[in-house]
Order: sequence, then structure tokens, then C-alpha cells
Amino acid sequence: MLSRQIWLTLTLMLAVVFAVLGALFVLAPEPASAIFGVPLGSHADSTYVRALGIRDLALCGFIVALAPVSVPALRRLLAASALIPLGDIVLVLLTGGPGAPLPLMLHAASAAVLVGLVITAPKICRLPCLRRNPRSYRPGAYRRGGDRKARRPSSRYRGSGQPLGWITVGPRVERPGHHCLP
Repeated sequence: MLSRQIWLTLTLMLAVVFAVLGALFVLAPEPASAIFGVPLGSHADSTYVRALGIRDLALCGFIVALAPVSVPALRRLLAASALIPLGDIVLVLLTGGPGAPLPLMLHAASAAVLVGLVITAPKICRLPCLRRNPRSYRPGAYRRGGDRKARRPSSRYRGSGQPLGWITVGPRVERPGHHCLP
């Protein structure tokens, strides 16, 4: 399992590759179709190649947008995106196959990289050790460090004309088996 920083760097490098491929497919569809594995036949075919480029650019945008926000969501996106190169392999084979095996190997490598990133994604903990123990937590409680019990007036009765209530909270206890990542 990779560290979060290394994994995010590799994922953003993959986004750059998708951006370069997308730009190539949009700006120069003839050479890009040779890389894809299906030769162009007419002007309408170049439109479809450009659509593939826009798909790659959109995938780049999704990766860049999700990378700083949520690793689990990015992991799900990469898992679903692994279907794209597999579908591309099927399309290349259905159109008569490439003259050379290079396009099939590129699609297979793309699928392998996406699956590899999904498998090596860091397990991100939602910081359960920062959560309060549900057995000792009471809403409105005030905690201090150490084993001392803290007391503070509850704010739920303020302004209602009722006397202030007191809530007693025990020491903070972490649940076993939950550890935060540094």
C-alpha cells in the first residue's frame, strides 16, 4: 500500500496523461486514431475520435477535481474508469483488429494502471480516534484532558427560564482497533 502523497502524485500524473491524450485526440484526430487502433475512414470518423478526446479530458478533470477532496471517491472513479480501456479493446477487436499489437497493449496497460491504482489506494481513516467514545459522549458535554471529570453548565436550558443543568463526562477512551494515520 502506498502512502497517500505518493498515491495522489501517481494519480495526478495519470490525469496529465489523460489530458495529453485528450488534447491529441481533439487537435490531431488522424495520428490519434492510429494510437487508438482504428484507422480513420471519413470526416465523420474524426468526429468520433474527437469525442474520445473529450472523454479523456473530462476524465482528467474528474481526477483533478476529486484528488484533493476524497480519496475513497477518487478510488471509486478509477475503478469505474477501468471499464473504459476494456471497452476500447473490445471496439478495436470488433473493427477488425489493429495492424500492430501496440494499440491493444496500450489499452491493456491503461486498464492495468487504473486497476493498480485502485488496489494500491491508501486506506484513509476517518479519524475515529478523534471521535468521542459513544458510551461516554453526551451532547453539549465539555471535555478537558486527563482523567479528571469535567463539569460545565449545559446550554440547552439557557434563555428558557429553567435552571442550568450539569453534565458530567468521564475520561476520553479510544475504541480498540481504530488507529489514525499520521
